[in-house]
Amino acid sequence: MDIHTPLRKSDYIQSVSGRSQAIIWHSLFGCPKVVSMSALDFLKIFNTPCTLAEVLPADSDESLTQALQELVLGYLILPADLDERLLLRNVCSARTGCALRGAMISNLSLIVSEVCNFRCKYCIHFNNLEPSSRLLNPTKFMAFEVAKQAVDYYTGLLRSTGKEKAEINFGGGEPLLNWSVIESVLDYCRGAHGSEFDLSFTLNTNASLITRGIANSLRHHQVRVATSLDGLREGNDSVRMTKAGAGTFELVLRGMDLLLAANYPVDGFAATITDDNFPLLDRRLIDYARDRGMSEVRVDVDVIQMVATPVEEVVEKLYDLICYAESYGISVTGFWARPAENLNESVLESDVAFCGAARGSSICVAPSGMIYPCGYSTVAIGSIDATDAFFNAGGAYHKFLVGREVGGMSMCLGCPIEGMCAGGCNITIEYGQSFGNLTAVEKRCKFYRQMTEKLLLHQLKSL
Repeated sequence: MDIHTPLRKSDYIQSVSGRSQAIIWHSLFGCPKVVSMSALDFLKIFNTPCTLAEVLPADSDESLTQALQELVLGYLILPADLDERLLLRNVCSARTGCALRGAMISNLSLIVSEVCNFRCKYCIHFNNLEPSSRLLNPTKFMAFEVAKQAVDYYTGLLRSTGKEKAEINFGGGEPLLNWSVIESVLDYCRGAHGSEFDLSFTLNTNASLITRGIANSLRHHQVRVATSLDGLREGNDSVRMTKAGAGTFELVLRGMDLLLAANYPVDGFAATITDDNFPLLDRRLIDYARDRGMSEVRVDVDVIQMVATPVEEVVEKLYDLICYAESYGISVTGFWARPAENLNESVLESDVAFCGAARGSSICVAPSGMIYPCGYSTVAIGSIDATDAFFNAGGAYHKFLVGREVGGMSMCLGCPIEGMCAGGCNITIEYGQSFGNLTAVEKRCKFYRQMTEKLLLHQLKSL
């Protein structure tokens, strides 16, 4: 950067401050920097455009010049005539064009079952899909032929774009209700594509249907298992229940123990928090994970239906769990951490998005053969029987990607984490709009903002 170029402070600078330091970032581009409080105050000089030559003292050392250059590289101070939103739009449009050639696809999700033996109170799969035509479709279980067709199409996309790793997820509903097809797909992938691709598999299951045979097969195929436990017994059984209304705590533990017996341990679990089980969420959940030798607890919040609990209380309890878990080497994660994670990657250089669907890196195939952005969406974006048209400009997939471009969503304009959150979870927006619950969407946004600030302050404390 020429030191004689007029520079101004970006209108998109955001900051959180500790006692002696602050983290500043660009709300569209990210690029976080840790600065002293005096440096934060120094930035005010650029409220009126001026050059580095004008503000650098004659006896300034190289470190000050370098620090200012880093602020320029992070677009925190920038050429006076630069249109930041235009720059963002051009970068994102080019990336969308790349996605529309299939070059971004890296993950395939197979919804092998749209049926479940549980009926959790908060389940977004049924709460979002049940009123839609998707669950009215008579095809509830994926046939092997549909799964094979999806796998072959997916690996063909990977081959055409020079990718060597294939990532396949089995989801639902409860996918183990269709175990025979899962096992056939695993065998088929190993036989037909194992020599060409580095295969990895994941399974999202409630664990209640795991048997010794299934556990051994999952270990053989090295399938990573993701399961849920919504608290200890009382908390879990208040929201995670069978169709008959019975508690599921013992059923989930039995499945976990069968995996352990097969020498294939579960290294963590996911807990969904609602108004019902929030009062029962405390440090004992971390103690339980520690005692079982786990390294991760995922805590997600039912951001649409959790209406009675104030956001501030949720943030404080999550932060307490994060700090307590760290003392045992256990990480507490969740979707609420995504904006803070994305903050470390500039959207100008990386494919920043809230999820793989919005990024254009994943496709999800339902039992009917219809393709959706993710397993919980009601908006079809294609069909496995009409893949030639899937990436067409102006088609359903194109409209979905354009609608989720960073900086292009009117509801996000001016948000301090606009470029990092990138609209948040598409399904919560879809669900909220379907039921006219936009207040819940706004509450979700408030929650993400407050959690991001809390996580950034936590980083400052650790410096």
